[in-house]
Amino acid sequence: MSNKQIASFYAPYIGVHKCCGADSNTIFGMFVWETVTITLIALLLMGIMLGLFNDTISEFTGDPLTEMLNADRAWVIVVVALMMVAVGAAIPGRLFARVPVSQVFRRFSERNNGWKRVLLFIELVGVSFVFAWLCATSLQYRHLRTADKGYDSDLLVQVENMTLDISPEAVYNFIRSHQAVEGIASSYSCPAFGYSGEYIRDDNGNIIFSSRTDDCSPNYVEVMGMTLLAGRAPQQEGEAIVNQEFLRQSGLPENTSPTAGEGLFTNAERGRVRITGIVKDFNIGGFYDEQEPIIMHYIGNPASPFTVRLKQPVNESIKLLNESLGDYMGNDGFWILQVSELGANGYSSIKIMIFIFSLAIIIIVIITSMGMIGFINDEIQRKSKEIAIRKINGATAREVVELLCSNMLKTAVPAVAIGTLAAWFFQRAWFSQYSTVVSGIGLWYVAIALLIIIVVIAVVALMTQRIAKENPVTSLRNE
Repeated sequence: MSNKQIASFYAPYIGVHKCCGADSNTIFGMFVWETVTITLIALLLMGIMLGLFNDTISEFTGDPLTEMLNADRAWVIVVVALMMVAVGAAIPGRLFARVPVSQVFRRFSERNNGWKRVLLFIELVGVSFVFAWLCATSLQYRHLRTADKGYDSDLLVQVENMTLDISPEAVYNFIRSHQAVEGIASSYSCPAFGYSGEYIRDDNGNIIFSSRTDDCSPNYVEVMGMTLLAGRAPQQEGEAIVNQEFLRQSGLPENTSPTAGEGLFTNAERGRVRITGIVKDFNIGGFYDEQEPIIMHYIGNPASPFTVRLKQPVNESIKLLNESLGDYMGNDGFWILQVSELGANGYSSIKIMIFIFSLAIIIIVIITSMGMIGFINDEIQRKSKEIAIRKINGATAREVVELLCSNMLKTAVPAVAIGTLAAWFFQRAWFSQYSTVVSGIGLWYVAIALLIIIVVIAVVALMTQRIAKENPVTSLRNE
């Protein structure tokens, strides 16, 4: 609170105490104890918040909460609390301790409300910036989770064989025959994890480009839900399938038909490889980079980890498969990871950012609401005579509301515009790290700004209903 607000609120209260014999030290002590009490309540609420969001905070910082609040770091909280007490008590305490009792009962008619308008302007800029950032980030997070990956991740899980007592072939056959399983394939990695790389060379051994690489079983494309554009899956050693980006970087047209002749490319480790099929581009490692080329070679024997396609409902199928594998291999002999969750984990930093900005918007909305309500009340009091005269001259209640709303819009519109534009400007760099961005994001910023302005107008309209409908004679008498 500003000193003027403190003066308006505390003046009669302090005046009564001074009339009852309170000296300067007593007045100063009142402010000290009140500030200490408020600070202790704030620290208590902080402790509750830290306890409720312990896991999220630890995930964000990388350290457990107990480590962050150890003796080596706790002094920061103590220093901040002492500064709050010193500033919150010293300024108003000394101010009122020295003010004569004859002055404190004077009415504080603050006709110059410029400082309040500036403060409200800054608060609305902050609300617009944080809210626009939060909404745009949430939209982008949802877009990344639901964007077409080129494969069906919702029904897929990765199963890793962690025991040497049971062969991969036995585990493969056990999973394939399970009632909750629709299909199973082998590969050494997964699109959500990303892949290792290999150089693609010409017949002379010269490097053409670098490609992602994996080995997969013949039914891998079908189990993953990928789209085979041409040809067939690899069926034997020396065969492989590639994606569209592989063709583009190799200089071949996308409508190239797989050849039945000798291989198109030579790899230093594998020798000549025959391309038997072309698969539609699919996302690799999240939507952070542009589409990468990939070549997937033939693998004959079942190899862990297994890519398993489950039947609906997925959660029930995961539970059944997990229980069956636990009985078959022991609880420590395997792990199961849902492919869709693997992809979501790649965007965990966005989720944490949304959480932080959600807390920030709650706090800043509370502060701004208090400031805006105080500003509107002051404006109603300051313009009460003008409103009464207008009503006597025939102004309707609607025109009175429009008068006060237009006055608020002079502050709200530029503030909201600056805050929203600032969020858009700074988020452009953040959006640039992704290969795909939610469509129409610019229009979303405009919609967010309009929403904030509508809320401001609604608050002003509701708060001015009483003065707009009040008898003007009553307003002038109170004046």
